[in-house]
Amino acid sequence: MSDRQPPEEVLLHCRIFDIIKKYQIGQSGKKHERFVVRHPGGVAILPVLSGNEVVLIRQYRSAVDRYIYELPAGTREEGEDIRHTAERELIEETGFRAGRWTFMTAFWSSPGILTEKIYIYRADDLTAGDSATEDGEILKPCILRREEIVKLIQSGEIADGKTLVALLAWLGGVLPGEHQDSQEKGGLS
Repeated sequence: MSDRQPPEEVLLHCRIFDIIKKYQIGQSGKKHERFVVRHPGGVAILPVLSGNEVVLIRQYRSAVDRYIYELPAGTREEGEDIRHTAERELIEETGFRAGRWTFMTAFWSSPGILTEKIYIYRADDLTAGDSATEDGEILKPCILRREEIVKLIQSGEIADGKTLVALLAWLGGVLPGEHQDSQEKGGLS
């Protein structure tokens, strides 16, 4: 496959993402059209109040036309440090501030069509404060115990990908990664 790819074209520019048409040269040398959503990436935060309680939000999502449970999360602003994004989003959506942050993992949410990379942080030593929810967001923070979370996952009520990744790691005792620097520079080592 050639290292040189044909140029891409922006088909739609939105506030948070772009839809682009690009071409991929196949092994045979043939040019194949691809449509991709270019997204700046984001964060999800696992706020742990105690060894047994986590703060989730119950948020209305118009794409699925229902309320869902998910982690506090948000989109990275252009040029913003990813950890700053996490701190900002935790305050905006829950009002909590964290005294300790631990990087857990990063993943591409749907690499077949989307460039979005989500970084997950665990937030501990939480202190309550005022939230600053954006006008268009319909959400409510919820404090849930481990047993409640397990039941919500088993019933399918927690079905958001980023939330499942973090909660299953937390429930399974998978420790946060030690490779924060390479993750924040864009690698998925």
